Amino acid sequence: MPLSAKTTRLFHSQRLAAEIRRLQNQDANHGADRRIYLPITCRPGILRADLSDRLAGARDFRDFSCLPPAKENRVEPADPAPAEAPHFRIEDQMASDETREKELRSALSSVINTLQDSQKGFADIGEHLKDDTLKRYFLAESIKRANFRAELENELHRHGVKDVHETGTTAGTLHRVWGDLKAKVSSSDHTLLETAEQGEDVAKKAYQEALDKDLPLPVRQLLTEQQAHILTSHDYVKRARDERKS
Repeated sequence: MPLSAKTTRLFHSQRLAAEIRRLQNQDANHGADRRIYLPITCRPGILRADLSDRLAGARDFRDFSCLPPAKENRVEPADPAPAEAPHFRIEDQMASDETREKELRSALSSVINTLQDSQKGFADIGEHLKDDTLKRYFLAESIKRANFRAELENELHRHGVKDVHETGTTAGTLHRVWGDLKAKVSSSDHTLLETAEQGEDVAKKAYQEALDKDLPLPVRQLLTEQQAHILTSHDYVKRARDERKS
């Protein structure tokens, strides 16, 4: 005859309690301290076929109370924020631009002064040289220096200098090596060439000092090209002088 629902629940509860006591006695014999938490009552209609699996899980329970406490997982502080970039001031930029403009005008004016001297000096020496080849070279070089001077004056115009002559370009304070040329016009070609070489030394120095300044790239390129010609001319004059040394 079938059992009532109450009898069935009681039967399962008794079996479950007996199994728990058996496991507890077994663990006590092995020195284990395990706690098993299982429901005392079971809902009707649900099979307890998985009881053995649950009890097996209870046997695998581990007591971690003897382990040292876990270390605190602290988050490392973030890197400090980068220092704030210096504040840009338009006044500083304007002052810097103005300084560069002054350097440019000063550099070009200095070179133009030197070219003006050498233009006139080459022409005067060319007229008094006895060697026809040197005479033609010096007259052509005088025209070349005039062209160089015009190129640099155009750069000054582009940078706001309306009248180049009012800036002292034609009346510079540089030492004029060619100034005593009149006293040497009747001298030998060697003496005239020696004077010309001294003038080329001044030109070399003027170009190098200009290129040492902070100049815009187009102006620097122009001066570099002119300087290359000045160096070649200096070497030619020096070699011609040495060939005619008495």
